[in-house]
Amino acid sequence: MKTQTIFVKIIFFFIFLLFGCKATVEENIEKGDEMISNSEIDKALVYYNKALEIDSTSSIVYLKIGNLYLNNSDTTKALNFFEIAHNLNSKDYNLQLKLGNIYKSKKDTLNAIMHYTNAIEIDDKKSEAYIERGKLFFYTKQYELSLNDFNQSITIGRTELLYLVDEEKGISKNIRGEEEVKEIIYPYIIPYVFRVQIKEINKDYLGAISDADFIINCMPDYGSIYFIRGNIHFILGNSKEACEDWSKANDYGIEEGLKKIQSFCTPI
Repeated sequence: MKTQTIFVKIIFFFIFLLFGCKATVEENIEKGDEMISNSEIDKALVYYNKALEIDSTSSIVYLKIGNLYLNNSDTTKALNFFEIAHNLNSKDYNLQLKLGNIYKSKKDTLNAIMHYTNAIEIDDKKSEAYIERGKLFFYTKQYELSLNDFNQSITIGRTELLYLVDEEKGISKNIRGEEEVKEIIYPYIIPYVFRVQIKEINKDYLGAISDADFIINCMPDYGSIYFIRGNIHFILGNSKEACEDWSKANDYGIEEGLKKIQSFCTPI
């Protein structure tokens, strides 16, 4: 009976240690988060390190420390902590996205693509990883792979975009003000912008013009799209439309538009 009592006490002791440590880790994380909200970054780092002293396998703590360094533009240290977090938990979509972004900033295209692909495998219903991977495929001239990623991101984001934009009337009354338009609409427009360029490269001129029309409908002051559409109209022999688009591009600060007008458009 006495032996059984001692055994029970030992079990309770280990349970206490387990949950006591877990609570202490969580408390340090909470304290660290509180310091961040007060902009006391050094103190936050102290609390996060205390949490790691208790549990060196806590991926969330490594992620939080990585975020601290990333927000301080120290991508090398951020990468170190994100990689540790990744080794402990490779199923975090946002972590894969952060790793992809850092490797992209370091011009390590292969590792960036790998992490964006990992993110897509974790959650293929989010568009960010498709967009970022699509950009890298575009910059490395892998246009078909790029087009596939942008098509997928457009499919994912189109429902939300159409809530914000009426295809015939332009910007919806659901958003107000020029800055809000740019902030909310632009992320949805990015894949269309790249798709216009890919379609132009592939000589799908009518498809490119259709996408350009949609972009301009969403963001009427997007000067570079007027310039691209003007170039396509010129290829198709639509001189009047080309000159009108180049003029619009020039109005919105695209100096190349003026050069095109001077070279190919007859003054009225």
